[in-house]
Amino acid sequence: MRSSLLRIVAVPLTWIVFVGCGSKTETQKLLTSDELSEAAIEAAYQPAYLELATGIKPRAIHPWPCETKPIGHNIASYQDYGGGAYFHHGIDIMANAGSVVKAAAGGKIVNIENYGGSDAYWEIAILDDEGFIWQYHHVDHESIPQAIHDALSSGVNIPSGTIIGKVFYWSQSSFGALFHHIHLNVRGKQNDFFNPLTFLEAVPDTKAPVIREIGIIKNGAPEPDDDEKGVASDPYSLYVNIDDLMFHDKYIVPPYWINYRVDNDPVRVVWRFDNLPGGSSNAKYVTDFFIADRTCGDYDCRKFFINLGFDPQGNRTFTTTPGPHKIIVTASDFSGNITSKEYGWTVK
Repeated sequence: MRSSLLRIVAVPLTWIVFVGCGSKTETQKLLTSDELSEAAIEAAYQPAYLELATGIKPRAIHPWPCETKPIGHNIASYQDYGGGAYFHHGIDIMANAGSVVKAAAGGKIVNIENYGGSDAYWEIAILDDEGFIWQYHHVDHESIPQAIHDALSSGVNIPSGTIIGKVFYWSQSSFGALFHHIHLNVRGKQNDFFNPLTFLEAVPDTKAPVIREIGIIKNGAPEPDDDEKGVASDPYSLYVNIDDLMFHDKYIVPPYWINYRVDNDPVRVVWRFDNLPGGSSNAKYVTDFFIADRTCGDYDCRKFFINLGFDPQGNRTFTTTPGPHKIIVTASDFSGNITSKEYGWTVK
């Protein structure tokens, strides 16, 4: 079953780097500047086959689709390449250009399509036995085996581990290297974006996130360095500047979850990225969760300033009781490495 072929603007779906990449073949095309500009605009890609998804809670664990596992972006990563901010909505798996991509979960192939206009933006979509749809983006379309095209036509299931193609050669440089990668989304019932790491075999990540800074948000932005620094008055919120690394030394990503405790109040969870807070939307809430004028996520910059008052039901408020107060912020990556930091401020 093919989706209806709408005119779709592609995303640079996150960029990742692998040093020592394979060489480009003559049949593969470099992205032009116009295509890169187009790719920077995230449009609503809602193909018809997403209606087939029925998955709600994952049970099975699957092998990784590529041999290498450095993560260039996770589901929570902030993206803005000039066309508007959005959550990354999947994971970028770094790999050599031309390396083999396998179906992590077996199932029925429901789409093979160019969804963005250039050779970089081909996808293969597979509906697994639990009702989740796996979208593999940036597959080199010339490498897709005929057997995969035949399976799309016939509706025959393919088993886990089946070769579905190879990693496309990515020509854009970021942080001194090229972005060869597979962008993997997992979609469930109501088209929600689920965290692909939930579905894949555990990997030995031992680096905890790093909390760089905690502070006060005044007038919608982190407080300036002035005589009133560390002093709040209603209305205000609190932020954390935090990052993590997943088997890479440059490509920082946000943590899996963040919580906090103010004074002796109960612990509050900011958000846990088992899925996106906006469900099927990768843009909803992104500028509520992140502080846009301090946060960046593009080819050359990655900084994550997160509003600790975020809640999909509306921003939470912090204490207005005059006097000194204390917050303990705790964060974890997907592997369970935890870090905490304390911050004190005064309400006047």
